Amino acid sequence: MHVTTSIPLIVVTGSTGQLGGRVAARLAALGQPQRLLVRDPARAPQLPDAEVIQAAYEDGPSMRVAFSGVQTLFLVSGWGPTRLEQHYSAIDAAVAAGVERRAISTSLRPGFDPVQDEVDQRIDPLLGVSPS
Repeated sequence: MHVTTSIPLIVVTGSTGQLGGRVAARLAALGQPQRLLVRDPARAPQLPDAEVIQAAYEDGPSMRVAFSGVQTLFLVSGWGPTRLEQHYSAIDAAVAAGVERRAISTSLRPGFDPVQDEVDQRIDPLLGVSPS
């Protein structure tokens, strides 16, 4: 008798950076299939069992395609003057695509970043987090 198992695919953003890159490398070392969502595929790390897909946080349609068929998302916070809109777009796309589990890395200093605090207020209800 042959038994097969299906390991759910995880999307990792930010794999060209420090945090996302470490997460992606660790998942690869564990044999976890993953989809690396990057803006520039040429910069994506070459990891076993990793599919690279190009998308940008602010491009909702490309994000929905990237999240299609995925159960888990590890989202590294964007940066820059439009990151609030980027976060809204990415989370909205994940919800629309039916991503069941969402882990989001945001500010290094919660409470000290008004833009990030606004992002958290929008995202927390989507994650099922109650206000404190």
